[in-house]
Amino acid sequence: MNENIIISILFTIGFLFMVIFFKVAKLYSSAQKESVNNDGVTSMLSAQSFVDDQLRDVLLDLNTEKFKLHNEKFKESIGLYFTGAIEMIGKQSECNAQSRRLMVVKILHSRLNLTSIEMSKIYAAAFKRKQIKTKNCIMGLGAKAALLWLSKSDIPVNISLASQLREFSAVAA
Repeated sequence: MNENIIISILFTIGFLFMVIFFKVAKLYSSAQKESVNNDGVTSMLSAQSFVDDQLRDVLLDLNTEKFKLHNEKFKESIGLYFTGAIEMIGKQSECNAQSRRLMVVKILHSRLNLTSIEMSKIYAAAFKRKQIKTKNCIMGLGAKAALLWLSKSDIPVNISLASQLREFSAVAA
């Protein structure tokens, strides 16, 4: 009987992962075809600028070489940080959920060269973290940093992407 329950749970988890994968793949392919609506253009440009600034700081401050950005765990952490930030920038511009998701897909694909499978993993992790709703998770810190950046304030070092990756490196080492 326990084996049947375990098999049912594993089947359900597999099914849910497949649903998430297909939804992200569909969103990913529609992002390739669709453009963000005119109201979201400014938001998209702002989000791209924020992402570029943070990536530049990571490359300069951490003296990170390009190959480190290809590490799967680094990519996931960076993707989660930027997902929180891009969502916040979109919300501040009053973009709807679909536009914000398209922005996340387009920006992460163009800046981090994420595949649809990698995007699925990041969305699954983001969904799981949204359920927990902690302000100090990497997505929450990305959102906080984006809010400060939008208000033309300096981003405190402790919530910058570079500091989050330094912390991640220290834990992983």
